[in-house]
Amino acid sequence: MTPLPSDSLSFEKALADLERILRTFTADAIVNDARREFVGPDEIRRWVAHEIVGDRVSMEVTEVVSRGAESVVRARYDGTYDKTGLPRYAQSVSTTGSTLSHDIGSTAYHTTAAIITSSRFEDVVEWYKAQLPSGWNVQVVGNVGALAQQVSIGNILSTLTAATQNKDATPSNALPSKASAGAPPGNALSVAMFSPPANSLGDPSIMIQQSNHTVEITMSRNGSDQ
Repeated sequence: MTPLPSDSLSFEKALADLERILRTFTADAIVNDARREFVGPDEIRRWVAHEIVGDRVSMEVTEVVSRGAESVVRARYDGTYDKTGLPRYAQSVSTTGSTLSHDIGSTAYHTTAAIITSSRFEDVVEWYKAQLPSGWNVQVVGNVGALAQQVSIGNILSTLTAATQNKDATPSNALPSKASAGAPPGNALSVAMFSPPANSLGDPSIMIQQSNHTVEITMSRNGSDQ
């Protein structure tokens, strides 16, 4: 691979140091990031502080292409983009991830964090109930698949047809009796939705869902870099 240009190498090695990063830019530098432009030292300083150092970005260079006096550096980026400020479940966690997206021409952003755990669905829900401040509400659906089947158009039509023809008839696609219905609890899709008090800053939310013996926690919030 073509060696990194000196300024790009300095940038890569200084990702956690605001002042060292800023020294890699000229006074008339322009940064284009996700179709947003940052012009001049002040705007670039704010961008670096919030979106490079603040998000603890790391960069793994994958390719360097020379085009005359210019160089194109391609890299694989990673970082910590969880700005939700919400409690992070930490027991039996196998995978975590986070995203941060900005509106074009705006300091507004949307941040999402995901956590996958092998803990029991009920235990995760109870943990969040204990961790969140008062005023948060939770709605839990224990078996989404069974609920969807129960309220399906076909089942409703069959029920209405049976009612008009024979009050004692059982619809052909009605739900089985409780004794025989449903998949094993570990395979059922269960969902819990946590919502904050009205007018909460940033519209934070938490969704917990279980499927195939794993539990996924998704947290999100809107915010601004100002």
